[in-house]
Amino acid sequence: MDYLSISPGIEEYTQSQFLINLRKTIEKYPNTNFTDALSRNQVKSKTWLIDNMITTFGNTHENIFILCGWYGFLAAMINDRNIKYDKIRTIDIDPSCEKISDSINFDQFKNKWKCKAFTANILNLNYNKITVTSGTKKICEVPSLVINTSCEHIEEFETWRSKLPKGLKVILQSNNFDLHAQHSNCSESLSEFINQCSLSTVLFENTLDCDLYERYMVIGIT
Repeated sequence: MDYLSISPGIEEYTQSQFLINLRKTIEKYPNTNFTDALSRNQVKSKTWLIDNMITTFGNTHENIFILCGWYGFLAAMINDRNIKYDKIRTIDIDPSCEKISDSINFDQFKNKWKCKAFTANILNLNYNKITVTSGTKKICEVPSLVINTSCEHIEEFETWRSKLPKGLKVILQSNNFDLHAQHSNCSESLSEFINQCSLSTVLFENTLDCDLYERYMVIGIT
């Protein structure tokens, strides 16, 4: 069965902008494989994050920076939940992610870059005021919330963590899935991940069962 052939009917029933933009993005970038990005555990982990982001920090935000943002699905899911914010910036080192993320979040992207993807190395950013460019345009913005769901991918995690200013709201995820070739910084337990994050205040900590592995999440203040 071809998903694209049935998606208009699903969109009509759900009235979901997320699904509409997903179909348009699949049509626009047919050679992109979204299987992993939209796997059950990926979606479950992001839903878990958003639920606890609302519970911990509320429904209104200023500048949300999503690091290692991949194809922008976390931003799209935040948009689908009608969370209020000034700007969302999703940053990934892979330049192919930028245009796909902007397509997934097209309505907010075309609204004066309310949601915009950028290509950058997160180890090179100044988190007091983040400066990134896209084409000839540059933005310089103070983050009010930094989200990183890919801490297991960051080999130089301590270096990255040391760049975060004191008093910054953060949501961090990692896992113990060390069989994955690209996971260079797994944590063996939630307590190990909490210690690694080294937050001044931990507001939420928990483990999500993802069948073959555990995903850990810590929400708090640096």
